[in-house]
Amino acid sequence: MQYTIELPYVQAIQIPGLKIPIHIWYDGPGKKLRMDVYGGLDSTYILPDFTYNTFPRILKKSCLKINNTVGPTSLQVSEDEGLQPPLPDISNWLFSGAAKLPNGMLAYVWTLTENHQEKTNTYTFYTAQEDGRPLKLYMAGVNILSGSHFDQYIVDFVLFFNNLFPGAASIFKPPALCNPASTVSLHPSLPKAVLHAAPLALLPSSLLGGGLLHESGSEEITTLLQPQLVSTSSAPQQGSKFLDRALTHSMVSLLAGVKKSIGDLISHSTSLLMPQRWSSTTGTALSSSSSASLLLQSSNRILIEAWNRDHSAAQGFKLSMNRFASMSQAQFLSTSLGHIPSSGFGRNVAKPGLLGQQRKAGGGGYLGVFQRKLKDEELPVSVDYRGTGADGIVKDQAFCGSCWAFAATGTMTGTWFKATGQALSLSEQQIVDCAWDQGNNGCWGGNGGPAMEFVWSAGGAGLEDAYPYIGQNGYCKSNNTDKVALFSGYEIIHAHDELALMEALATRGPLYVALDAVHPTFKFYSEGVYHRDDCGSTEDDLNHAVTLVGYGTTTEGVDYWLIRNSWSKLWGEDGYMKITRKGNDCGITLAAVQSIVDEAAAKGEVRRVMAA
Repeated sequence: MQYTIELPYVQAIQIPGLKIPIHIWYDGPGKKLRMDVYGGLDSTYILPDFTYNTFPRILKKSCLKINNTVGPTSLQVSEDEGLQPPLPDISNWLFSGAAKLPNGMLAYVWTLTENHQEKTNTYTFYTAQEDGRPLKLYMAGVNILSGSHFDQYIVDFVLFFNNLFPGAASIFKPPALCNPASTVSLHPSLPKAVLHAAPLALLPSSLLGGGLLHESGSEEITTLLQPQLVSTSSAPQQGSKFLDRALTHSMVSLLAGVKKSIGDLISHSTSLLMPQRWSSTTGTALSSSSSASLLLQSSNRILIEAWNRDHSAAQGFKLSMNRFASMSQAQFLSTSLGHIPSSGFGRNVAKPGLLGQQRKAGGGGYLGVFQRKLKDEELPVSVDYRGTGADGIVKDQAFCGSCWAFAATGTMTGTWFKATGQALSLSEQQIVDCAWDQGNNGCWGGNGGPAMEFVWSAGGAGLEDAYPYIGQNGYCKSNNTDKVALFSGYEIIHAHDELALMEALATRGPLYVALDAVHPTFKFYSEGVYHRDDCGSTEDDLNHAVTLVGYGTTTEGVDYWLIRNSWSKLWGEDGYMKITRKGNDCGITLAAVQSIVDEAAAKGEVRRVMAA
């Protein structure tokens, strides 16, 4: 099966947008799957015992091997957690007639609509009238009040064969570079399940909330989705097993102390369990994969409605359904985050450790610790770079754990504009592809300091248009890319020094900052000043990188930081978030990094040229 995944939103960032070509071979009985992305640029082999991933590392192919079943580093996959088919199960979708596609193909149309208060998800699947093969899957999430999209993607199926050809067994054999002597290791902090989940987010079934390794516990799911629950005013009694399996651990944490109201919360949300999800002729429940998807979105809606009704007024921020509502936690961790904490970074001033490597101040690209020059009373009351050349456009990291590269270009774009007045959009893909030797891990994560160390060593940063984003690891083309912005290195900000961070932001421009973003209230944030007392407060808790673009105080007197995320304008407040500046700030002041513009280049004394 061959198909492309297109994210129309990315066309606003780069031309021609982002369209990812994918080739799948799937053997259900044999529990095997192979996925080639970009014509084999990145390949994943999922076999009963091991998962292999071949990918570009700078200029050569490398192979990563993961144990699926046994041993201390395994995924611990049980017998009932087999392969889920790559295609979504549409047996319970609504048949919506026939259509003729732009290419002339005659198709049958199947739709699934999910209502989430003011937001609606509509899935449309087109299958060929002649043989039932998949043709197109279109998903649009729309705010029915504003008419704006909060999620959108298009899957075009190019090729589909129902049976593997003779000799296809060789398709599932990993290449020779995957023998034990040639396999590589990534940063030890990366969970094996996250490494395994990353490529699976590109499956059509995963886009609807599935996942290749589906969780057991379908019995509890089916119980939750019994038809009588839709028409009754009270939910059935739920024991601890239900809380641990059907509801997510995050929900249990959120609702700790109010478990007596779980039934009410479920009843309050039964509007999500729509009649078209049940067979009109048999009344049977959904398939396990569809049920898992429904449960995932249902539990997330329960969480969001409970928060907005019972907690948002006191906590000061609201939540909303978005593209993460149908994404498993493993997929979220592997494709939407990506900051790897650096050992001692921001604490040991003399030799800050960068991903386990010791760097001396003045060596490499590291220039030391930011030194304050302003008095406290001289600091601006507020700073907001939104809408200026120091901020740039809100981007989308898509299916790659590359937040660290986006935050790195964020500080470089901002400081370059502050120093030169030039508004540029710098290339994240250059950093994803090329910064491995500094300790970064491409789409599996990295860190701002090593990212900027690479840019310093490479002779500068290239433009997005010259080195566009592909959302996957690629071969490094930095040497063939014109460098348009030059930097002498980077500085760090002392941990917990709020005033120093404010001064660096006000005088030099945006910074790379990291925070704890795994809590569901973060990924579903929509407006207000975010605050959680249980946010991670140590450097090891940091898992996501963003760009710090401002600070200020609300009319109610709440001090906040203003960050720009890399989850598109369809998340948060048009891609931005306010986070409390007092108390637990989720780690923003722990590991801030700021690029330092080359003075000669800023003055125009150095001609920016193609690196040798």
